[in-house]
Amino acid sequence: MRSIIRLVTLTMITILTSCSATHRINQETVTPLTHDTYPAKNPQSVSLYNDDNKPNAAYRVIGIATVSKYNLLGKKRPNDTLDFMIKNLAASIGGDGVIEISQTDQDIKAKVIAYQKLLI
Repeated sequence: MRSIIRLVTLTMITILTSCSATHRINQETVTPLTHDTYPAKNPQSVSLYNDDNKPNAAYRVIGIATVSKYNLLGKKRPNDTLDFMIKNLAASIGGDGVIEISQTDQDIKAKVIAYQKLLI
């Protein structure tokens, strides 16, 4: 029984290792760029901005979010799933939106922003 479990484990490691050589599998990271902390937000309230749609309020870049385009099995994720994942990462560190979204064959990277309150 142990030998079967060991064989299955080695097989899975081999499969995952061979997949990771071609794709960044199931990686999602968010790297804070500030020591300030922000309360987590609702991912549904996080906005995705592009060149045509920019934030109208003052903001501060608080982190970098990265999401792999491929899931654990090496299958390409749909764009809706990628948007959902990047919003979740941004919300987890208190982001209100993501800007400067860039893509490679392997992943999507974006700057996480938090709106700043201006005192007049």
